[in-house]
Amino acid sequence: MNVLRLRIGLFSLLAITFLAVLAFPQVAREWRRHQENQLANQCRQAASLHRWDELKVLVERWTSQNPSSGEGWMLRGRAAIGRGEWSEAADSFSKVPDWDPQAVAALAEATQLRFRRLNDPLKGAETLERILRINPKAAEAHQQLIGFYAATLQRQKLAKQIRAAIAAQCEPPEAYAYDFLLFTLRDNNTVSLNARWLKEHPEEEIFLVSNFLLRPELAVQDSSSASMSTASSPSYPESESVSDKKKQVDVMLQRFPQNIELLAYQANLCIVTGDVRRGAEILAQAPASAGTDARFWRLEGWIHESNQEFDKAISAYHRGLELHAVDWNTMIRLSVVERRKQNLAEVKRLTALVERALELRRDLRKDDGSKTPSPAILGELAQYYRDCGEKTVGPALERRIGGRSVR
Repeated sequence: MNVLRLRIGLFSLLAITFLAVLAFPQVAREWRRHQENQLANQCRQAASLHRWDELKVLVERWTSQNPSSGEGWMLRGRAAIGRGEWSEAADSFSKVPDWDPQAVAALAEATQLRFRRLNDPLKGAETLERILRINPKAAEAHQQLIGFYAATLQRQKLAKQIRAAIAAQCEPPEAYAYDFLLFTLRDNNTVSLNARWLKEHPEEEIFLVSNFLLRPELAVQDSSSASMSTASSPSYPESESVSDKKKQVDVMLQRFPQNIELLAYQANLCIVTGDVRRGAEILAQAPASAGTDARFWRLEGWIHESNQEFDKAISAYHRGLELHAVDWNTMIRLSVVERRKQNLAEVKRLTALVERALELRRDLRKDDGSKTPSPAILGELAQYYRDCGEKTVGPALERRIGGRSVR
């Protein structure tokens, strides 16, 4: 009998121990959750009372215990802002997980800090790209990225970002002016901004190149500055000032031989001055991304034109216009070749388009068009894109203005 009681007692003890072992993780989790809730409430109270030093201590414990707490990192960022610790704030906001409902708001805070307080626009742009991966319809992020790429003359990224915004139906109105002026974009209002960024990042290629190309003395005559009649010659006399520009660009290219903007700038100078040999060198030096850049197809067409290879020139110019249908400088060169082939109807059509483009460019500059074009100018742009046969930006603009037409 005693043995039986002993066995029953032993089995009962084992059963209780087993149940306790099974229940322990759940109890431990509940205890940790309880502790975290208490800590979270303390953090919220400290934040509401603007007790930033106290909040800093509390929230560091919270995020240490639970590194995936989005609210914890948000409050840690708030504490850092309250203490004037801008870098800590930006880093904290950036640690909010992408899946957290507050992620976009947190990253928007980090973006503002990096662009304004920290003078670190490259990390700011990376943060904007992250926002758009989370929410492709974040209109403000599209607008800020478009503005940054325009300010720093990153034209390929600018064109891509404009089309991404259009695809999400979140494009700002100035995107259309930027796209139209893509290859002649030169906003002198951004000179001081680029200089400030360069001062903070003196070895950064993006800022070195944008600061260089925004120098007043580097403003270059493009094909549209010549009349359609004088443009009939593929070669122009090279002035001392233009020769000096080419030398300056070549010095920069020695440092950044694959920089697409430096190469495109030099390509335009080759066309303006009739330097076929250097133009061919630029094409050979250009990176693979030049294959989707209309400026380099214009250069290739012009080289064929200079060599009297008119069919190849026409093919290259058409390829350039497929990539950027409103590039009036390519239209000028194409009209020259079409005139030589006696395609006078096509010459008349191209000439009219170029004249309208130049008038639109003047209107945009008067209207401060790179900021917010007027409804009238947007209507003119929509009609112009349609007449150029453009298939993406034009239809989006017509959608935006409700299908209005100036005709």
